[in-house]
Amino acid sequence: MAISIRTVWEVRVGGATTNSGGYNPANVSAGTDYSRQLAAQFSYTDLVIGAANSVTSAAFPFTSAVIGNLLHINAGTNFTPGWYEVTNVVGVTATLDRSPGTLAATGGTAKLGGALSTPNDTPAIAGGIVYLQAGAGYTTGVAWVLNDGVGDGNFVAYIGYGTTRGDNLPATVTSLGALSPMLTQANQIIVKNLVIDGANLANRGITMGFDSYAENVHVKRCALSGMLAQNEGTRVRRCLFSFNGAGAATGTGLDVGTGCIATECEAHDNKQGFSSSNGTGEFVRCLSHDNTASGFYQQGDDGMHLRNCTADGNAVDGLQLADASAIMTLEVANCLFTNNTTAGIKSDTTNYSVAQYAQTAAFFQNNAFYNNGGSYSGVPAGAADVILTADPYTDRAGGDYSLNGTDGGGAALRGAGVPGGIGLLGTSAQGSISYVDIGAIQGLAGSGSGGGIGDPATLRSLWRELTNEFSTTVIPDSVVDLYLNGGLQALNRRVHYHLTDTTSAVTLVAGTQEYDLPTDTVMVAWVQWNGREIPKSDTDEWRRRDVDWRNAKAGAPQEWAHYRNRIIFYPSPDANAVATAATPLIRYVSTPPDFATSGAEQLALQDRRIIVYWGVAEWANAHPDSALATIRAEAFQQRFEEEAEAIKADYLARMVGR
Repeated sequence: MAISIRTVWEVRVGGATTNSGGYNPANVSAGTDYSRQLAAQFSYTDLVIGAANSVTSAAFPFTSAVIGNLLHINAGTNFTPGWYEVTNVVGVTATLDRSPGTLAATGGTAKLGGALSTPNDTPAIAGGIVYLQAGAGYTTGVAWVLNDGVGDGNFVAYIGYGTTRGDNLPATVTSLGALSPMLTQANQIIVKNLVIDGANLANRGITMGFDSYAENVHVKRCALSGMLAQNEGTRVRRCLFSFNGAGAATGTGLDVGTGCIATECEAHDNKQGFSSSNGTGEFVRCLSHDNTASGFYQQGDDGMHLRNCTADGNAVDGLQLADASAIMTLEVANCLFTNNTTAGIKSDTTNYSVAQYAQTAAFFQNNAFYNNGGSYSGVPAGAADVILTADPYTDRAGGDYSLNGTDGGGAALRGAGVPGGIGLLGTSAQGSISYVDIGAIQGLAGSGSGGGIGDPATLRSLWRELTNEFSTTVIPDSVVDLYLNGGLQALNRRVHYHLTDTTSAVTLVAGTQEYDLPTDTVMVAWVQWNGREIPKSDTDEWRRRDVDWRNAKAGAPQEWAHYRNRIIFYPSPDANAVATAATPLIRYVSTPPDFATSGAEQLALQDRRIIVYWGVAEWANAHPDSALATIRAEAFQQRFEEEAEAIKADYLARMVGR
């Protein structure tokens, strides 16, 4: 046997290379995890090897509490140094996963428990998780050598955390010297919740191997480059790159190659924000701003794929094509280029804007431009370009690149992207219609001044038209909004369209079963704990099953119930469950925000008119001064109920809320 790929490792600032640092929670008899502490639980100097892979110690007799922990044998005559799992304990004798040396050998020294000091302290592992507690941060003058995952699906995950595993708070590692890279390339790895700080030295931050994944990683101050993701199958999601690349001619925050994809990442104050130097890199919903060269830089063979990306305020171009064959596999769609000094999109080597290459305009679709040195330079104008006349951002100076509702600005980008539908073009049977905003930041169907039936001002105007109350002096907009707010709430009670995802509403406490929900909760849709959805139940169902849920032994939550304004977990979480994942992900139907500030948030454009019907009916019921008012109230209430049923059926068919 060997160390299980299910082993979970612990690294902490102040840990020790000689500690054992690992625990296998998959062992059915596993006891207490002693790796989650700085010092070893037991330091042995008298180990004796017995038959059948067993060891004993007179000083610290083994008990069942140590099952599942690793034993790190450091020295001893006829002992084989290394890590061994305590798979079982009978009496005071521990059984290991394999023989630790020669039968009857004595005087073995080892440690059980205690965290390791860096990932370099782990042995060669083919799978499992290495947790890095943030602590005061790590410093290193040598590269961290990451292990390759081996076998289909056997990844090695390196995951930082603050105080509780799963809290998504990062651990920081800072370079003490020129390392290229600081974290070495490995295949089939997962890297999450890290800050990699090059300290402005001649560093590369991290290179990713084949079939790897990075999420919630911030790479900064690496003078050569931040992250290289050039090996096929690598995915980079929700990562940040800042102040990288100043010491290299084509230094970059993130470089992505063929077969690799970056989604929802941000780059700022690098030399190049994002680049592709090894084939065709793909970027989706990425934001690159305020870099000292270009936002996106194509420098290798073939082109890049950019979809729903934003390049703003870069000192050269939004997208710079530097290779002679840049157009070959290029695709740029639904991208927003603003405030870039030279051009939105520019080709340095080949002028594709001449008639000979006119057909390549098909590679540029539904892009938007504002306040660049020029929209295009050396490339043809694309199909359905949007040339803005106003700043499209909510608060660019404050770092909020969501779209505003200004005419000629953000309003012109809402729903203006491709595809606009699925399937063939030019046919009346085009299938499902969809709406995509231009740019990286996608908005909920919300407020704005862009016009159309979804605009708050238009909905107020329709209410006045249908009620015949046109005077804003007699009936100010603030009064109209009260009735439209009522429409939003009435529709939400029937359809459950307004949803909120949160990991901050509930923090599990060992032994505590019931937790208050946010005050805007209408109903809980689903709950995920430790990465899996747990089934919904209710207290009546538990009674029918004769489940004593109030007095059940604590453990990992298996079911939940929504009772009044509280959520109940069955069983109540124990200390291990809290340590594993203290903040469940809860999706709940929430009360829509105030119409005056948020409009018909999350409500699809075609469905917004219905809230006016409710508002008109309520107004007529509140002012029954004529037979016409009564008829109007009944008619519009009926229209509201019929439309609500249609919307509900549509949302159920599309699994809205799941």
